[in-house]
Amino acid sequence: MTHSTLCADFEHAQDRPTLLTVAVAWVKKANCVYRQRLALKSMSPSQLDDIGLSYDAAQQEASRPFWDLP
Repeated sequence: MTHSTLCADFEHAQDRPTLLTVAVAWVKKANCVYRQRLALKSMSPSQLDDIGLSYDAAQQEASRPFWDLP
């Protein structure tokens, strides 16, 4: 098998999502949302007002568990 054949097989395999690729994508998204929620938790009321969120709404979003993705 040549290098180009191996690469072609690998690229073709990427067209079909596997359980592993779906799981990795979910973990990446959950991590991103978790970091965003931490940032919301640390913002001041004036910063929250700048982005159009109330303090209560930001605290409610920040308190959601990491697996509760939008």
